Amino acid sequence: MSGYNQLEQTVGGFLTRFPRAKSAVETVYQRANYHLFADSGFTYELHDDVKLQTAESWCGGVEQANGRFVGFYDVCPWDRSMDRYFVHETGGSERESASIVVFEDGTATTVASTDAWNYQQGSQTQWHPTREKALVFNDIEAGKAVTRVVDTDGTVVRTVPQPVQAVNPTGGEFLSVNYRRLDRNSPGYGYGTDDGSPLPVPDSDGIFRVEFDWKSELIVPLSELREAAGGDAPHSAHYIHHVLYAPDGERFVFLHRWMDGEKRRTRLFVADRDGSRKLLLENRDVSHFSWLDTERIFMWGGSDAFGSGYHVVDVDSGELEYVDPLDGYGDGHPSVSPNGEWVVTDSYPNRLRKRSLTLYHLDSERAVPLGEFLAPFGFDGPTRCDHHPRWSPDGNFVSIDSAHEGVRRSYVADVSSVV
Repeated sequence: MSGYNQLEQTVGGFLTRFPRAKSAVETVYQRANYHLFADSGFTYELHDDVKLQTAESWCGGVEQANGRFVGFYDVCPWDRSMDRYFVHETGGSERESASIVVFEDGTATTVASTDAWNYQQGSQTQWHPTREKALVFNDIEAGKAVTRVVDTDGTVVRTVPQPVQAVNPTGGEFLSVNYRRLDRNSPGYGYGTDDGSPLPVPDSDGIFRVEFDWKSELIVPLSELREAAGGDAPHSAHYIHHVLYAPDGERFVFLHRWMDGEKRRTRLFVADRDGSRKLLLENRDVSHFSWLDTERIFMWGGSDAFGSGYHVVDVDSGELEYVDPLDGYGDGHPSVSPNGEWVVTDSYPNRLRKRSLTLYHLDSERAVPLGEFLAPFGFDGPTRCDHHPRWSPDGNFVSIDSAHEGVRRSYVADVSSVV
């Protein structure tokens, strides 16, 4: 659960609209509570039927001192056969290149390096949906973000001069956004490429549909989103976040955000492949979501009907269903199991610096706590280490990133006895 009482949750929900103030208040409050009340020897606790290993150990490899992590919760580190597992490896500096490492048969192989990465999403690295033994990721070339397709032997198959945000499950195309805008408005998700020069005008910026053989089309102009939102915020304050394809690749959801003074505004949209779109939620604190199927998403956010919490959203009708058994659980990163029966989600650190990992069974509406993990100070803000839980293709394992041992690492939790 969130670990915060109703008053604390109410204050936190109010401060969400003021990100800078929220971060400062949370840091002071958590440090005070941790030093006064926390168990200084705590690192993690697990459900009795769950086994946790580092990714290296699970893959039969050797652990390294450098930080290794997967990235966001919407990518799977395993390939379809589960014979290979990728991580990003860093030396600890955001200014250094990150290596993309693949574990296979007990061996760790560096297949590429990239200058386009951050601690939240890595380099958007993901397995190509239809090309065996190929990874898709972002890199920097001549100061601009590009997409690379690289085989696990290190061979560069293709470079596309626009960065990837989400790859269509059919493997033929991807969606691209402007990472310079993310640098300026949400630095933890950018690549450090914003040099302060004027951003592209909204008529030529937004969400692009890009074919891998490179045919690019602007399908969601930022100018239209900005005009519909109203207000006086300059276009440089508007940006697009968290683009995610449906399982069949026929449509996608995304967040349109902007800063209105010190307040962050958010709108949740669903769009067809041609960019025609519908507003689902407006100016609420929508954060993270995952597709349950081709018609519904599982989302954490706010609604006028239910307030803040987990919702199931029907993207055709716009109807909302509140997930009552998870009432009181704070914001997290939900991911749906391959068989569609379970959701795994995490939490941000509570007052004692503990992150939780929880399973939720959709049919029985049952929540199963999987564990709690220490979130050490020093892993906060853009360099935080969220769990970002992700399912294995067979639905028996959950991959997480964690720093509970004082080093950023990728871990694999065996949940087969629970699910």
